[in-house]
Amino acid sequence: MIRKFKEEDTVKVMTIWTKGNFKAHDFIDKDYWLENFNRVKNDIY
Repeated sequence: MIRKFKEEDTVKVMTIWTKGNFKAHDFIDKDYWLENFNRVKNDIY
């Protein structure tokens, strides 16, 4: 079941985002994703 995003979902969503990008884009340095982490996190609201 899919439901609307809740603020308490942030940690899980960002964990999925980070791990997913590391795995799917392993040719891109992990630092790139880590440097953009907060920007993405702030844009999900």
